[in-house]
Formats: sequence, structure tokens, C-alpha cells
Amino acid sequence: MAKSSQKKHAEPLDSAQDATQSSGEPAKPRRKRGSRKSPSETKATRSGKAPKRGSKKRPRTISWVKFVIACLAIAAALLVYFFDISRVRSNDMMPTLSKGDLVLSFAPGWISPELTPGKIALLRNDTNEAAPNYLRVLANAGEAVTFESDRIAINGTAIPRIRLTNAAIARPVDEPEIWRENVQGHYYKISLPQQPLAGTLSGTHQLTAGQYFLAGDNRMASYDSRQSGPADKTQIRGHALIILESMRDDGVLGHWLKLLDL
Repeated sequence: MAKSSQKKHAEPLDSAQDATQSSGEPAKPRRKRGSRKSPSETKATRSGKAPKRGSKKRPRTISWVKFVIACLAIAAALLVYFFDISRVRSNDMMPTLSKGDLVLSFAPGWISPELTPGKIALLRNDTNEAAPNYLRVLANAGEAVTFESDRIAINGTAIPRIRLTNAAIARPVDEPEIWRENVQGHYYKISLPQQPLAGTLSGTHQLTAGQYFLAGDNRMASYDSRQSGPADKTQIRGHALIILESMRDDGVLGHWLKLLDL
């Protein structure tokens, strides 16, 4: 009797499975009585998607923060190894650079860059706070330099200059005149006193390999190669690129980011 009853109970289940297979629908797995679905399975069942175990989405904010930090670290490393930010220590480069200007210079620490005439050199004279740390290159190796007071000649040819200050306008005697010089296509302004200064300053230098002749744009108030002689290549750290902050009152926009002769 027991065997016949088991067969009777089994027949409806078998018939239901046969009906499911004949209709082409996949048979659903049986669930034990008393077992409950987890919340994730219930949600996945409603949406029709199977739950993925261990899949957690990381916030995109963390990835962006890491990316920004990495970019800042790379920029800081490049700034340290390739550039220099210094304050101008004197008025030797007036009117181009004023004392206190914050200047960004290309100054790779492991080499002394080759500079062409017209560029503003950053010097290695950190031990002497009174000496200028920026001067302009006027001649390099192989050239002969002759100077007489504020006039400088390269290979026998005086550096061409024109006056920018209007001579017809009366100004205080202590106010300098502004001129513009041209060295190998580099135009820059220089400052000259209205009256000649007392004393003489003259000489000639034949530059050899690795030497530069430097002069200040504030021509009669600068300490440069006319007094100290040619500068060696090892004294050059780099050359000025941008005035990050200017001490002169040139308006709101003129106070920041001024490009120099590159």
C-alpha cells in the first residue's frame, strides 16, 4: 500500500515536468520548504537580472582625486628639476625687471644651458645678496666686445639703439631716458641717465669658449661684465621666461604674467 501511494504522489510531479519540457520553458529549480530569499535575490528576481556576488562599484570621486594628486606631483617634480622661481634682487635690469619682481626661469639643475645674445641670464651668485641675479647676454664665445661708458660694440659694430623718450618734453633731471637696443633680432629697452656720469668705463674683451658678456638694462647703474669681466658658463643657471608678479603699477592685468624675450 505504501508503494502504491508514493507512486500516486509522484505521478503528478512527473506529469508537470513533462508538460514544462514539452512547452519548451526551462524548469525552475525546486525550493525547499521553509527557505527564504535574500533581499538581493528578491530584487534581482523582480528586475529579471541575476545578482552578482562581490561586485561593488567604487566611487568615481576617489579616482578623480588620485588622478589630480598624481598630476600635481608630476608638475611639482618638473618645476623643481627644470625651472626656478626667484625674486629680482636689484634694479640692474630696469626697465625690464624691477627689484622684487617674481620671475620664472628655465634652469635645469644638471646642466648649464647655452644662451644666445639677447636672453636674460639667471646667475649663480646666491652667496652675494648685493650682486644682481639677472643680467642680459650681449655676446658669447668667439666675439670681441668693446665698451665705452654705456656704449657697447660687438666685433667692432656698436649695438644699434633708438630713443623712445620724447626729448621735447621737459622732465626731472633724475628721471632716466628710455632707449631701445637690438641684439641679433632681440629688441629690449634700456635706461640711461639724462646727463653723463662722472668717471670713465672702457675696455675690450675677447670671449673664449664658454664665456658670455653680460650687461644690465639699467646701463649706467648696473654691475656687470664691464666691471667684473666675462662670465663663465658655469655661472649661468638658466634664462628668464615670465614675470609672474611685477612690482610696477601697470594696472590689474599688467601686474601679473608678463612674457620676456624668449
